[in-house]
Amino acid sequence: MLKRMGDKRRIQIAKDAVANVVKNVLPDGMPLALRVYGHKEAGSCRTDLEQPLAPLDKAALLTRLAQINAVNLAKTPIADSLAQVGKDLATAKGRRWVILLTDGEETCNGDPVAVLEKLAADGVDVRLNIIGFAIDNDALKAEFNEWARLGGGSYFDAGEAQALNRALTDSLQIPFRVIGRNGEQVAEGLLDGAAVELPAGSYTVELDTDPARIFRNVQLAPGKSLELSADDGGR
Repeated sequence: MLKRMGDKRRIQIAKDAVANVVKNVLPDGMPLALRVYGHKEAGSCRTDLEQPLAPLDKAALLTRLAQINAVNLAKTPIADSLAQVGKDLATAKGRRWVILLTDGEETCNGDPVAVLEKLAADGVDVRLNIIGFAIDNDALKAEFNEWARLGGGSYFDAGEAQALNRALTDSLQIPFRVIGRNGEQVAEGLLDGAAVELPAGSYTVELDTDPARIFRNVQLAPGKSLELSADDGGR
């Protein structure tokens, strides 16, 4: 995170993007926790819960966020950080949404796949969305995509600052699936996201909420696209 991108270091770009989401996307009082690694000790696999789960106090979280800085030669304990989810979010009700933002691979010999499988076996209901920031390795992107799939979420690729802001916002949106008349999924999208192009017809739309919201016999006229917003009742 200490590498430069233009006139800023990656860590500052990441902090600016998270701050933007806190200010403009997340509602006051939303239960939220913040775990950070790579900011305390050089050469360390340390991971710290910087904000225990609590109702969001925007001013307090922004102050804490501003104090976080990357440390040179710090390692990337992705698996160990994910292993703390059950404990970090133990008092949360319903599905736990986890957003993992990283600019590099696991470097602490952890096994994220095993961790995700254990969370599932332990009954921890998690949606894991992974944001890869400035990742230029296709194999690593594929690995992140697989981890997100195992965690019931999605992978978002962000090559620069604007894309990172967009990825963070999208990672917090509710996904939906579109089911055709034969019962098979024909498309997917995000609440308040881009429109989904589909042939005219009748569809079932399933919002991935807890519990799931299902809209049956959604009629799509010729030349129209499917677009869902929070005003449709998804939240």
